[in-house]
Amino acid sequence: MTKRILPAVIFISLYSYVAMAQANGNCEQNIGFSMLPNHQLMTCEEKEFDAFTFFTTDKGGNRTELVKEGALTKVSYKWLGEWEKRPSGLQIYRNY
Repeated sequence: MTKRILPAVIFISLYSYVAMAQANGNCEQNIGFSMLPNHQLMTCEEKEFDAFTFFTTDKGGNRTELVKEGALTKVSYKWLGEWEKRPSGLQIYRNY
């Protein structure tokens, strides 16, 4: 189930267009993967301890709410290229 959750979290983070903010230089170095071409770092927020809530659906169609706690890094990117040529969720996941 974790393998299905991680791409969704990454995809949501990468395509969340939030208000422009200064990126923390340390955060940029600790993201864990290289930025894909035609992307711009929009926001980066690090917290020593926080909670993140998300939902999953199992093979039977049952929806479950999951809450994970611990160190949290939120990163948002802006896609600068042609919308039709943006990377797929799989490409983003494989880059990670």
